[in-house]
Amino acid sequence: MNCEDKDETSSEEKTQQLSDKVNTLGSQLQPNAAMLASIAKYVEFKAAEIKDCKAQLQVTVHEVSVLKENNQELKKRVLELERYKRRWNLRIKGVKEKRG
Repeated sequence: MNCEDKDETSSEEKTQQLSDKVNTLGSQLQPNAAMLASIAKYVEFKAAEIKDCKAQLQVTVHEVSVLKENNQELKKRVLELERYKRRWNLRIKGVKEKRG
């Protein structure tokens, strides 16, 4: 064997070693790629859930606002009814009322 044969053999061996390493890396990347795709789907699902939650939150905030307004109106009506009731409860038969 001369130097050229050794160089060719060593080049072929190195090429084969590099090819084996590339194949090994490729087989190792396949599960990672599948895992990344799974994570991407999960993130998309969670993003959709968050969007739905935000929409529901907006609806709930609006409902709470409406309920607060209704509650204030009902409180005013109750106070007015209580005043009206007290006004009539003060009238006693047989006692003359004084104006003022």
